Amino acid sequence: MYNIIAVEMHGEALEGKPFDSIARKRPAFASMREMSLSRLPEWVRIRLASLREGEISNIISTDNELLIIQTIPSKTGYRPFEEVKKEIE
Repeated sequence: MYNIIAVEMHGEALEGKPFDSIARKRPAFASMREMSLSRLPEWVRIRLASLREGEISNIISTDNELLIIQTIPSKTGYRPFEEVKKEIE
């Protein structure tokens, strides 16, 4: 049953539906969270290495869960000096 739900969710993600709305529809089966690639097991990072920015992975089966991952680049926050000057002082 979980496999069928995962396939449905994967299809919705590939259609462009936002991950949070996909997970909200199935709170008993799905959760959505952002995490750094460094927190994933190495074998998962290897499987994701060929994904380009914004692409969605195939369904990845781990010991106790099914993963659907979309790569999103982390962006360094930059604020101009004048904006943070008072905070620094």
